Amino acid sequence: MTTVSILPEEVVAHILGFLGLPDRKSASLVCRNWLQAARHPALMRDVVVDAGSCLSGAAAASSSGSILPPEWKPLVRSLALGSHTSSSKSSFALSWRQLADTLDGCHRLVSVDLSGCDGLCLARDLLSDQSQRRHLRDQLVGVRHLSLAGLTRLTATGLKRFVDLFTNLKSLNLRCCSLVCSSSVAIGSMADASVLTFAAVLDVVRRCGIEELDLSCTDVTDSALEQLAKVDSLHLRGIALDSCRLLEGRGLARLVASQRGSLRRLSLAKNRHLQTVGPQPATADQLTELLAPGCSNFISDRLLIASSSSLTVLDISDCGRVSEGALTTALTAARQLRSLAVARCSAFTDAAVTESLTSSDEGSLRMLEHLDASSCAGFTDVGLRLICGHLGQSLRSLRLAWLRGVTDWGLLCLPQPKSKDAEQCSTSSTSWLLSKSGRRGEQFPHYKRAVDVGEPKYNPPSYNELKSLLSRSVDNSEAAIGPNYSLLSLRRLRLLDLSNCSKVTGIGLDEIFPSSQFPFPDLEELHLQGNRHVQDSHLFNLASGAPSLRQLHLSGSVGVSDKGLVAIVSRCHRLRSLGLANCDGITDAGLQHLAADSLHYVDLSFCSRVSQAGLDQLARRAPRIAEMRGLWTGTELTGN
Repeated sequence: MTTVSILPEEVVAHILGFLGLPDRKSASLVCRNWLQAARHPALMRDVVVDAGSCLSGAAAASSSGSILPPEWKPLVRSLALGSHTSSSKSSFALSWRQLADTLDGCHRLVSVDLSGCDGLCLARDLLSDQSQRRHLRDQLVGVRHLSLAGLTRLTATGLKRFVDLFTNLKSLNLRCCSLVCSSSVAIGSMADASVLTFAAVLDVVRRCGIEELDLSCTDVTDSALEQLAKVDSLHLRGIALDSCRLLEGRGLARLVASQRGSLRRLSLAKNRHLQTVGPQPATADQLTELLAPGCSNFISDRLLIASSSSLTVLDISDCGRVSEGALTTALTAARQLRSLAVARCSAFTDAAVTESLTSSDEGSLRMLEHLDASSCAGFTDVGLRLICGHLGQSLRSLRLAWLRGVTDWGLLCLPQPKSKDAEQCSTSSTSWLLSKSGRRGEQFPHYKRAVDVGEPKYNPPSYNELKSLLSRSVDNSEAAIGPNYSLLSLRRLRLLDLSNCSKVTGIGLDEIFPSSQFPFPDLEELHLQGNRHVQDSHLFNLASGAPSLRQLHLSGSVGVSDKGLVAIVSRCHRLRSLGLANCDGITDAGLQHLAADSLHYVDLSFCSRVSQAGLDQLARRAPRIAEMRGLWTGTELTGN
């Protein structure tokens, strides 16, 4: 008997609590004692049980019966019964009797997700049994979050019956529901049985004391938000109004002004018609999360500066009207900022980064964990060096897609040449190195001539060789900043996006993916779309150094072949998403190795050496692949 097997269940559960969810799942398969410890209530708080996939087969054939095993019911805290795949068949298979039988006994539930379950709205006797509703209500007193997103057939009567089951409900998600905000439709009218009125939503908010409300992708209007602002004892902590095409800003201004002191999260993504009439800067100082990508007419300099001191999450992607000075002031004052998205924002420049990171305030941006600087034309190697040097201990996610100002020199923290060849170097590091010698075969041992082909073949030098070559032609007055200011210093990085960075060549990739001492051991998501310098050797090193990889996107990497694909699939056992579009080195033979249990998404569009027969065979051999993009047309196929 081993030492671990005699430990009490509480001790084993405490040890498993230091592991991530994937590692905890693997540990639960070791023995029965570890399985019981992994199901400890303290470890089930971050587990979301997705029972929507269980609606196929025998469960879907029967209109009654629980789709959740009985031993799981006392443990589950978050339950998802909706559809999370491209196919909506499972959504309509769930009946109201299955819902009632599944919820019966789940007395620890905190969150219930019924997204896309439109079949529940078609039942005439939806939870009409009073005794059954009373029994479920007594067991579901702990549920605080309910998601009805995507229920396009949801009516006011159906909403009331759903909400009546959860007496302590505080969060309601009605995203993509068919909401009617006309003032001519009143609550209690005959329309309640056919449409979802905003008056019914107001009644639910008033009775339950809703604190978080999601009305994204609905036809909510400014007048409707004005009515919401007039609700007595309303204390909203978060509201999401993404892609609400009828909003102009007047109603939003009054709603935010009425919730000053309580509102913490405001999401307004893709509301291009929203104007700057609200919220006023005086009412924005309490916001901790401001998500307004694409709202160029809404985000003003005054609003950004006023809300910066309390913000922890800021997303102003595609907001072109923000000035560089206002963004610099906001970033300097952002002591608690953890997530920053400024994609396609011209105000995010090297000067803004330098001012915010080197200011006297030691707390500015030092807690930043996620940064999205994609397509920021003013962000170059200079800003990248400062980001890596000052945020090396905190940064977890870094997106640098479509940055022409980021080169190999910035990634490796080497000084650019001061000679006349500097312009040539900034265009291509490889061509600059080759142009430094007249007799390439002697001075550059990596340069070899292929006799049979008659064309030169270049193997890029290593990092140390590159530094020795640079020392002959770089002005010594500008020395390298040091290894602590390079991308390699971000040891805790979990997401890296270098898609379509045209000046990142094989020299930089060789150091990012070395054969030994992989710099990013916790890497889970990697994007290298459009980089033609990715080779199989990079994938070999990636597979060895990042076994926790979950998403890999290599679209347009012509140097990737079946060998690299086999290395990734065979070693990265948690890989869920794999993008290989326009990878001409992938063939039908390589697809035979994609039958991994963890793989759910594969993109093989425009792979010239992959046939339709190979895709069909992959769909039959790997039924767990929920979405597979096929040849040439990118058609979505289902592997069921």
